[in-house]
Amino acid sequence: IYGEQTAQAVETFQRIFDLPANGIADYPTWYEISGIYTAVSGLQSRKKEPVKDPFAAKRGKKLFDSAK
Repeated sequence: IYGEQTAQAVETFQRIFDLPANGIADYPTWYEISGIYTAVSGLQSRKKEPVKDPFAAKRGKKLFDSAK
């Protein structure tokens, strides 16, 4: 449901991305959302590689090893 909170969230998004802040999910707003979604979904579909920890040699482990 598009209520006051949604309108405020849309307006905040529009201000952040230098769009006319009218609280309406118009074409320019959807275009920006679509571009962000496409970029993010493309990143998530990549094979995840372990992050190299520059201090791993000192501690003798990889970053995030404790989460396994």
